[in-house]
Amino acid sequence: MKTLSGMIGPILFGVAVICAYFFHATYYRWRGCFDATGRCFDPQTGVVYHQQAGLVWGVLFCVAIVGAIGLSALLRKRT
Repeated sequence: MKTLSGMIGPILFGVAVICAYFFHATYYRWRGCFDATGRCFDPQTGVVYHQQAGLVWGVLFCVAIVGAIGLSALLRKRT
């Protein structure tokens, strides 16, 4: 059981890093481009970015990083 709980923290940290990347790629880079409807069109790639993507990836990042930090603190306290 200790091995499994020791692996969940780094996995959650990895998930947080992935979510942070997608937050940056789909929202943060385009934050000044969104119009009143919450959309941004990139004419070079033909992709429409939605402002709601920032909320989704940001919440997933926060949940994963809080889980990783909380689990790591819990494991340090236990040993």
